[in-house]
Amino acid sequence: MIKFLWHYAHAIEFRFNMLRELAVIKKQNKHFTTSLWWHTLRRPTTTEDWINFLRFINPSSAIHLIDVGANNGSWAAGFLQIFPNTQLTCFEPVTTTFQELTARFGERNRTTLHNCALSDSPGSALINLTDESTFASFEEFDDRIVEARDKKVTGTIEVDVQRLDDINPSSNDDRVQMLKIDVQGHEVEMLKGASNVLKNTDVVLCEVTFASEYKNRPPSFSHVCELLRVADLYPIIFQEYGRQASSFAVERDVLFVKQELLEQVFDTP
Repeated sequence: MIKFLWHYAHAIEFRFNMLRELAVIKKQNKHFTTSLWWHTLRRPTTTEDWINFLRFINPSSAIHLIDVGANNGSWAAGFLQIFPNTQLTCFEPVTTTFQELTARFGERNRTTLHNCALSDSPGSALINLTDESTFASFEEFDDRIVEARDKKVTGTIEVDVQRLDDINPSSNDDRVQMLKIDVQGHEVEMLKGASNVLKNTDVVLCEVTFASEYKNRPPSFSHVCELLRVADLYPIIFQEYGRQASSFAVERDVLFVKQELLEQVFDTP
């Protein structure tokens, strides 16, 4: 009974927090699509990213989005609906998923797609596959995560691996540069290969771990903070997280921004 009541109380609180944030953003004269109100009330987890970004970035801004672990492009497609003036660079290592990504964005202008994974050194590596393409990973899930979330490995494939700095996708104009990282436990190695790109990055959304989600891997959050701090990027928003394995955050998305953007967390000037 307590778990049931907590679940619905939290769901209501989460929705009101997101709706309040939209009200604050509206007062800042940031013009976003009105459908965000309805979608937030109905399914706030589908709009949380966009609402968090709006606190720091105007939807009319010229943006360069680097999407690492782009999967089939559904997340990036949602981003483009809110921030249409976006140059898009995507990385997806799994060939079948990359084909879906190409089908979605292959004809779009200002878009570059890379069929590779990112790490701290180039080469090739085996990646573990699961029934859901979003959980493909170089790492092996802890047995407790497999049991709680049904993330069984169904096979492996060899993929191309590059360093982000070697590809150097940074925009040549004054666009706001945003980096989204969803690499299932490989975020530390990926960031080690991206130190130069990070210098020009304003906002980072990174999925990090706070407990032992992967076998023989320490939690990544502290190390990610160290790597991003060198680039003057600081954690400011800790997003919602799944509770199948624990009531604590085993993993969650964290938003990092440049130090000068931290001032924008205040509701009034």
